[in-house]
Amino acid sequence: CGPSAGRMVVKPWKVIVSVVLLGSIVSIDLWATSFLSTAKKSVRSIEANRLAKQRRIVAFDHCNVEDGTSRSMVRFVNTTTVAIPHLQEMLEKKQCLSVKQQYHFFSKKDQVLDWIKSSPKLRPLLNIRSSYLLSKYFAYVLNEKYAFRHIFKDGGTTVEYQLKERGKNFHQLNEDVLGNDMKLVAVVRDPIDHFLSGWAECGKRLPKFLVPQNNTSYDERIQMWLNLMELQECGRHFDRALCLCSDHSLPQAVFLFKGKGPGTTIHPNLEIVGHIKELDGVLELVNFGFNSSISTGRNATENPVKATHFPKRIDLLSQNTLQKLCQFLALDYYFFDFEPPEECHSVLEGRNSSGLSLAI
Repeated sequence: CGPSAGRMVVKPWKVIVSVVLLGSIVSIDLWATSFLSTAKKSVRSIEANRLAKQRRIVAFDHCNVEDGTSRSMVRFVNTTTVAIPHLQEMLEKKQCLSVKQQYHFFSKKDQVLDWIKSSPKLRPLLNIRSSYLLSKYFAYVLNEKYAFRHIFKDGGTTVEYQLKERGKNFHQLNEDVLGNDMKLVAVVRDPIDHFLSGWAECGKRLPKFLVPQNNTSYDERIQMWLNLMELQECGRHFDRALCLCSDHSLPQAVFLFKGKGPGTTIHPNLEIVGHIKELDGVLELVNFGFNSSISTGRNATENPVKATHFPKRIDLLSQNTLQKLCQFLALDYYFFDFEPPEECHSVLEGRNSSGLSLAI
């Protein structure tokens, strides 16, 4: 019985196999733990997004209810990571339509603009033709800090009448004259309603071009106006006055840009994008008291030319015309919170190859 008696001899290869097996078990356990942790985080993220979306829908749907709902809206706003100017005040004043526009625009504008620039299909939207008028008739000065960015057919005449009544300068200033320190306020409206309002305005100003002289259908007339809008240069084909007037039907988002094409940016001084139906309240947010006794300006229903020859009849548009119209106005549907007609969902989403949706 020598000195090694009673000892168990362990072969080296068995030690190696045991170590490898033990390492594999530990690795599998760590992987499983990591996988479960990631899965839990994913589920929590999905649930958080669902609840956030639900909170937003509930808040907006109940914006006008006088039962303290505004407090729940404030709590929701405080959970966002994007600083949105004046949103708190809009919530407190229950400016529901403006809340939707302000929230959507300022929380999504950079993402939307980058997405459009990166998409070959959408990039041409940043090259829509416009004239020098957008810069010449840029804004009305409201006070020392704020100016009203004049998006044609979005409350400009109303603001002009308010200023005129106060004995203030009611003339629109060129963008260069306005300077870089003035903050900008704007309001928007339903994109197709705005497009048709611009068409009617030009029809009133230039009836010899746009008042129908034969049995041209309503759908054909809108198609012709849209064809004019889509021309990169219309001076050689149409009267110059008509070409310039067509700026009234441009997508509203174009008025909020600086630059064109790849160099397009959102105007850095823009601070409020409200809804035209709440223009009075939006102006009061920047300490410009609105006098409701003053005329609101142009009313299409009171103008015989507009009412007779340029009614807003979306129901008379063919599906093809409606879809082309939505594609031309796509910027407004991406930057603002307006629901397009059902016929337009497929063409707008079809252009949306990056996965962004209309309710970004």
